[in-house]
Amino acid sequence: MISIEDSTYSHAGKTRVQKTLQLQQDKSNQNFLLHLRDDWITTPVEVNDTINVIGIFANGSCIVDNPTGFLILHPDTLVSSTHVADSFKCLRRAVLQDQIKVTGETSKPLVYGSMIHELFQQAISLMDFSTPHLESILETLVIRYIEQLYSINITPTEATADLRDKIWLLRAWAEVFVVREPSVYSFMADHCGSNDAKPKMCINKVLDIEEHVWSPTYGLKGNIDATVQVRIEEPDVQTKTLIVPLEVKTGKNTSLVNHRAQTMLYTLMMSDRYDVDVKCGMLYYVDAKESIRVRALRNEVRGLIMGRNELAKWIKSRVGLPEMLQNPRDCKNCYAAGSCLVYHKVHTLWF
Repeated sequence: MISIEDSTYSHAGKTRVQKTLQLQQDKSNQNFLLHLRDDWITTPVEVNDTINVIGIFANGSCIVDNPTGFLILHPDTLVSSTHVADSFKCLRRAVLQDQIKVTGETSKPLVYGSMIHELFQQAISLMDFSTPHLESILETLVIRYIEQLYSINITPTEATADLRDKIWLLRAWAEVFVVREPSVYSFMADHCGSNDAKPKMCINKVLDIEEHVWSPTYGLKGNIDATVQVRIEEPDVQTKTLIVPLEVKTGKNTSLVNHRAQTMLYTLMMSDRYDVDVKCGMLYYVDAKESIRVRALRNEVRGLIMGRNELAKWIKSRVGLPEMLQNPRDCKNCYAAGSCLVYHKVHTLWF
């Protein structure tokens, strides 16, 4: 980026503010103009920053505004989609997580959650959710996780008994959604909450498990629980076969925004990887017994990309941290509270 200046343009008879960026393409050294409008004006760009513009250039210029285009700041900095989703609650924690890999203490929900994830992934990879198959996988997992189980004072026998209760949940879900054609029971909730949007979906093929995806186009990276082929039927819409990301969650709270944000980001990454338009993803909450279709809507994706740009700016600079959230309710149970306070204390002493 060569230069940035504030300018104006006329829209519907009114004068509005925009940012005009002069860009130089890496390979050709050719110069272009980029006009940032609407919400994109707040993008924290600076001279000499590297950006990727997804939009239409005409006569050497491009407009990125709310309805069209995307700007990816520092696309060479691949930001974890999980960290982007978490950053909307606390940007400081997301930056810390990227810099020092903060993790919480080992706990029963954490260990059991990891085991249920692996149980699900091994079962769906073979499209086999029969009780004998699930129990054989569980026996192997209990042995593999034995050190972590003892660290939380749970014996292998207790873990097996606890997790055996999850087998019927997985079986019941698979009987409805892991089939060749959607049945009358294969309805999914829609994350937009529309009463009219009640798609019937089923998984008829598994393409990959725990897929590591890097997307230089969007500056994102992540691990997708399962990449699946689904068949979608909905009223007044032609039946479609699509490739979508499937995320599995073990908590009972199905309204967490970061889960849906994470799934939306996976649709972008898969679109880049497979060169197809991935329009939605699937969220499966094991304990809540709920499946949700997450559509990649323009307005929400725009907000996620802008959040990703803000996070990438902090990660790239590696100078300081965002301000503390200082919310007693959220900070009290934050797994990064210790590291956050240490950084704050050091900054206070030195600056």
